Amino acid sequence: MTSIFDAEGRFAPKYDDSQELIHPGEMVIEAIGHPPNVSLLGQNLTEALEWNLGRLNINEAGRTSEPWLWAAGDMVRGPDVVSAVADNHRVAESINEYLALQE
Repeated sequence: MTSIFDAEGRFAPKYDDSQELIHPGEMVIEAIGHPPNVSLLGQNLTEALEWNLGRLNINEAGRTSEPWLWAAGDMVRGPDVVSAVADNHRVAESINEYLALQE
């Protein structure tokens, strides 16, 4: 990423195409600090997941009750950027370990 905000301070990320990485996946949900929109998950998945007071339950590695799904950020802890960043690092490591085992 070369910048996050434009000259007026608005969120407008710019990326360096030479640093692009492609990771295949069936579903990626981008989280940018808005309230969770569970409609993206669909009714069956939403009902299958374990919830606690409107937050998604995860284990220490960020995995949900569905073994193929990880979660972090607002969906699991609420609007707390410091925890969200830490959670995302932990989840990325967990996903990386999982993918390494699949090879």
